[in-house]
Amino acid sequence: MNNCQPIQGLKFDSVSQRTLQKIAQKKESGNLLSAALTAGVFSSIFTKSSPAQAAYNITQTDWSLYAKSMKAVPIITRRSIEKDVEFMILHYQMHNNPKLLKFWQGVYNGCK
Repeated sequence: MNNCQPIQGLKFDSVSQRTLQKIAQKKESGNLLSAALTAGVFSSIFTKSSPAQAAYNITQTDWSLYAKSMKAVPIITRRSIEKDVEFMILHYQMHNNPKLLKFWQGVYNGCK
């Protein structure tokens, strides 16, 4: 378990605020991508299909590829967010801001 301690007097500068917004957008984009993948698969199966055609489409759908794609979305999203957080850690190491550095290190280590 991570040792997550409160940071007294933490104030986000514009760089951190933009990065937090970017992270929120990436999480939302990952959710939208998952929904779009699912909608696309089911649309291709059932759109303009008779029951017999839909049954055939179900058997011909590459469910393994669909599962791999759905499994990859959170991994890709998480890695993209990790890169942003790693950049922020470097940024605050270089700009000597110990409170924001501690915050971003906490985020990297799983603190909420």
